[in-house]
Amino acid sequence: MNTERASIGPWRDAMALFDAWLDADASERAELLAQAQADTVQHQKLLALIAADASAEMQQFMPEVKPPAVQAHAGQRLGPWKLLEPIGSGGMGEVWLAERSDGLYDAHAAIKLLHARATTPAQRARFAREGELLARLGHPHIARLLDAGVQPDGARYLVLEYVAGAQIDDWCDVRRVGLAQRLALFLQVCEAVAYAHAHLVVHRDLKPANLLVSEDGQVKLLDFGVAKLLADDTGPDSDLTRAAAAGLTPAYAAPEQLTGGAISTATDVYALGVLLFQLLSGQRPYAGTDSTPAQWVRDIVEAEPLSLSRAQPSVQAAAARGTSAAQLARALRSDLAFITARALRKQPGARYPSVQALAEDVQRYLRHEPVSARAGDWRYRAARFVRRNRLAVAGSVLLASALAAGVGATLWQADRARRQAVLAQTEAAKATAIKDFLLKSFNTAQIGQRTQANGAATTVLQLIESGGAELLKDDLKIDPEARLELLTALGELQRINGLHAQAEPLQLKALELAKQHFGATSEKYVYALVERATNLPKLGRRAESNQLYDDAIALMERVGQQHTESYPFALWMRGVNAYRTDQYELALSLFERAELACRQHRPHDATHAFALQWQANVHSMRDQFDAAQAALTKALALTPSAEHPEQAEALLQLYLGDLQTRRGEMEQALAAYDRALSLMQRTDSGRNPDRVVVLVNAARARHELGQPEAARAELREALALAQHHPTGEPGRTLSDRVLSAQVALDLADGNAAAALVAARQLAARWPADATGSSYAANRMLLAEAERQAGQPALARQAAERAAAIYEAAGSDTLLARQARLVLAEVLARQGDAAASEQFRRVLETARADSATPPRSRQLQKARALAGLARLSLSTRPQEAARLAREGSALLPAPVTLRERQVLSQLQETEAKGVKQGSAVPGA
Repeated sequence: MNTERASIGPWRDAMALFDAWLDADASERAELLAQAQADTVQHQKLLALIAADASAEMQQFMPEVKPPAVQAHAGQRLGPWKLLEPIGSGGMGEVWLAERSDGLYDAHAAIKLLHARATTPAQRARFAREGELLARLGHPHIARLLDAGVQPDGARYLVLEYVAGAQIDDWCDVRRVGLAQRLALFLQVCEAVAYAHAHLVVHRDLKPANLLVSEDGQVKLLDFGVAKLLADDTGPDSDLTRAAAAGLTPAYAAPEQLTGGAISTATDVYALGVLLFQLLSGQRPYAGTDSTPAQWVRDIVEAEPLSLSRAQPSVQAAAARGTSAAQLARALRSDLAFITARALRKQPGARYPSVQALAEDVQRYLRHEPVSARAGDWRYRAARFVRRNRLAVAGSVLLASALAAGVGATLWQADRARRQAVLAQTEAAKATAIKDFLLKSFNTAQIGQRTQANGAATTVLQLIESGGAELLKDDLKIDPEARLELLTALGELQRINGLHAQAEPLQLKALELAKQHFGATSEKYVYALVERATNLPKLGRRAESNQLYDDAIALMERVGQQHTESYPFALWMRGVNAYRTDQYELALSLFERAELACRQHRPHDATHAFALQWQANVHSMRDQFDAAQAALTKALALTPSAEHPEQAEALLQLYLGDLQTRRGEMEQALAAYDRALSLMQRTDSGRNPDRVVVLVNAARARHELGQPEAARAELREALALAQHHPTGEPGRTLSDRVLSAQVALDLADGNAAAALVAARQLAARWPADATGSSYAANRMLLAEAERQAGQPALARQAAERAAAIYEAAGSDTLLARQARLVLAEVLARQGDAAASEQFRRVLETARADSATPPRSRQLQKARALAGLARLSLSTRPQEAARLAREGSALLPAPVTLRERQVLSQLQETEAKGVKQGSAVPGA
């Protein structure tokens, strides 16, 4: 007797009960269900039939139902989103297309609302659970949860990533996609489901309608409405489970879903088997399309699924796959039949042990390698070898002789057993090794012992350091791949948290292991190489970092790894290194290449937005503000689909604030900084180094807008946070950024003594051979401090150094003019006639700007006119008054502290010029 096949008798009895239940009224149905509980098997089968019937009824009729209340939602605002039109409806709710309405950026989302009639506690709990589960998941092939909230009437809503696409089977059919491309799409689905499983989430409703494909061929998994958290302690008969059962789709349900069995990751493996069968053949492995829900249930639980090798594809199905019916049938009589058969086994334990194992078999098929699903023999293995190496073995008598002698058979039998065991156990062993290591490293009892021994609480970062030290031990007994993953993860954690020196030995060990076990051209080796390159600039070794990035990029291009995560990331970070050393042409080229790689292969990677954001930085440094704004707008539009949308938007708001600062629009800049701080407050642990940068820049903007106390408070917070991140290049650490801002604020407040002490302290941190725009900015700050403190000679020396750096770069930007302004003001204080020439150069280049220059350029022109006016006052007072009036006209509505200071100087000079001019005979 086949143990996977059940007797048909119980189903006949269950069908009779189901027919009686359909004919009964509400009270009779309750009584019938109570009576059926006496026979557990019959009761489970009856519940399965009722659930299947309810689900089918919803799918057939609910999409057509549009209650009057639905239309009332059009135009409604939910947070920053405005509802546009309904795009889907189901048994529990409806989905609306929405657009961003707060003006920060243009974006669309899909908002899921509960039906007004979905009022049961179980339905509300399911809806809430969907949001909780989605919050755990962030993957390029899973539609992301962007936000959640409560409507004015108290009903929940979910804001989801909007996917403009078609369901996977329709997408393939319309484009006449062949089997290979269908398998590639299926692998994307497997990647998403495997990610969910790794986060202990079982989807339970995998079907084409929940898998949309975008125009560029990217799959998105939707609708976790009936998903289950594996860690839940809710049993099979819980309210949530019963509610989920009513929402499942029988045609794609696993037997255990219909019989009340335990739900596991194998449940999704089964549904993937049905999906794969349908994508390949155009039909499902069970009953026809006219089957009743009860028929579906009986077939899935009792009948053997159709073998893919025996499928008889229609002419239409073959045409949709770009082939003939006969050719398609031949293609299906292959290892694909063994793969689908294993995924569709009745017993969960007989299926693939994981989604990864299923995906690996599909990949083996595509590479013409033996698949684990097929028992095979030596002839099968030899055939796979010949297909992979046609040219090498064409006409080879030696191969035929070896096979005839049975040598291949002996080797295959021994190897097959090993390979099957490895395939089933590798992932589990790796996961177990990682779990055991982490439990050992983060054991609460050990933490307590360390706390008592040290007399102070052990921090998480100290535990990470301790775990890293453990991983470096030569006698550590752990699976090499698990060790590599842990080394990479802990090294990255240390780097992100500013422990750059501590991260280096972990990165070196990761490189060694990756090369030893996976090879010097493997993706794992390249990933470790790029991670090491990313850490080196913080150790003051940027040139070494550049070389590693260049090596990694060249290697990936040589072996065809442009599709990997590491490729655009390496291009972007190599560009950042170039930007930091004022190589703007090279930097822009690298950022554009990174953006292109993301658009082609990884459109939802965070690197995509960062590449655009750094393009904006280059444009901004060149005073190409419109181009910079356009790049940032494109980057902001990508944030809803980012793995961590709020973190991505926070960084982009920081750079948007920086752009507005350079334009002189301080109110807009501060709004962007405050938005970034708000997002970071919600998403980070309080030690994010990027928060230091936002606090510093926000403090400078806030001070300019007349909020000195709040600005100083932000700098104190930034300094406290910067102390947790002490490493970095000399002069560029986070503490250096805070100190620079303190100098700027002291100078603005006229506190010259304090500013000079801090400015000299900061200047001493730079190496003697320093250069570049960051160093030039530091020299300008020092020049201002020396000038205000009455040290004109030292001020001139610092100002000339800054101006020379910009001149050498051939730069004629805002920063270059700023350096000349500082130099001119220092020269004027010394009474040097060259001051006038410097002021006029600033004025001439600023006047050559566009018809509508940014506010910052207007301020520079006004400042240059103020300098010229003061120089003219003693000899040509009337000319001084004229220049001062011209400068004042450039600042009709001063907003910032600097604008008010310059305007005050202009008005004072004009008044003096008028007074002195009127006293001149003949004036």
